[in-house]
Amino acid sequence: MTSGSNLMIRLPMVIVFSFVLAACQRSAESEPVTQEEPSPPPAEVTPALEIAAPVEQQIDPASGLIIDTGWELVRGHCAACHSIKLVTQNRGSLETWESMIRWMQETQGLWQFDPATETAILNYLAKNYAPAASYRRAPLPPELRPQNSNAPP
Repeated sequence: MTSGSNLMIRLPMVIVFSFVLAACQRSAESEPVTQEEPSPPPAEVTPALEIAAPVEQQIDPASGLIIDTGWELVRGHCAACHSIKLVTQNRGSLETWESMIRWMQETQGLWQFDPATETAILNYLAKNYAPAASYRRAPLPPELRPQNSNAPP
């Protein structure tokens, strides 16, 4: 690169910088500096009903599992056969998770757990991957649905 082309690149930057610097100086000169009295601390308010802040869940960055009692068991046993995403993308009650484990034991070769391990896994899954109150949108009202010409009258 020649010194002439280098100057052509730097010159616009120098001009813009000069305008910005001049504007800042004018702004500082035109505004008088006043010291404000410190404001008193806000009055303490006691709420009539205290609402607990939601507890932020910690997520294991390697697996994506919610860190809670039993998560290492789930990671160890479930990831031995399939992606942990199959756990984290699903929701279920304790009975639902138990039926999935039974299906995997009967058809997929999943080993039997000792009772303490199975209870810890099921409790973890039922607590942290329980069904959401509503994880599906509400149905469209009839007037917003497309017309079905094959529907019976």
